[in-house]
Amino acid sequence: MKPTTELPKWVPTAMATHYNRILTGEDGEVWKNGPFSGGFGLLAEYGYPKAQLAPTITSLCENPEMEQVWRRLCKAFEEQGITNWESNFLYYLLFSLYQRSPWDSMTRKERRSRHEDAQNALHEAAKLLRDCDLDRPVWEFILPPEFEGAIDRHLYTDFKPQYWESDIEGHDEPSLFLCGNPPYVSDVIDRLKDVISEERAHESALVARESTHGNDYVIFTRRMGSYFTQFLGSPHYENVAALVRVLLEVDVDENTVYKTIAGSPPDKEGVFRS
Repeated sequence: MKPTTELPKWVPTAMATHYNRILTGEDGEVWKNGPFSGGFGLLAEYGYPKAQLAPTITSLCENPEMEQVWRRLCKAFEEQGITNWESNFLYYLLFSLYQRSPWDSMTRKERRSRHEDAQNALHEAAKLLRDCDLDRPVWEFILPPEFEGAIDRHLYTDFKPQYWESDIEGHDEPSLFLCGNPPYVSDVIDRLKDVISEERAHESALVARESTHGNDYVIFTRRMGSYFTQFLGSPHYENVAALVRVLLEVDVDENTVYKTIAGSPPDKEGVFRS
């Protein structure tokens, strides 16, 4: 489908490019037609299907309320000395609209219970493997190409196979030197349990209680407030309220958005945590 609407002049050039890409693109890995043929498909480039992308980008580029939003954002990013911000903004906006944590669909009591269940299950699994002599070194479950690829991509290693050996059919394949005291599956399970216990992901849920405007409103509002705070130094309540009205069709004002954002720590999910 080709765009049939001539976009208003106030639409940022980069957003107009995304508009054309999305409306002429396809969900597959490679576009088979359109002006951007040969590139990545929409799922590969944006991570979301056209059914979600098209109405979103259309609202961002055609809704009259967006004119002032774009003007304010262009000025704010320019004052921060940030250029080429539009694509990053769009990707994060899509994340805010469509990515959901399973924790946000649970009550506070259910979150605590499920978090404890996960830790207990991992503890019991590791213990059972050891008690029944079923444990195995993790190396046994990693294929040589997977192991080599993981090390080769690591920033602090320069992995090179030290010698070659022939497989059963006589083909030369790299042989890996693995340490003589490898971690066992139970060890890795224990490590995962410790990480889960330390990170406490269930406490990062953005929805603490039901909102009269719905959970999608709460999640989108708090995520966008965190984004603007990260890059522009403040939550930009006016812009967040306008985006909520345009994209979620929820009639809110700046004061409502302020109360929603103030009810949760900035970047509670740790998206921008280094």
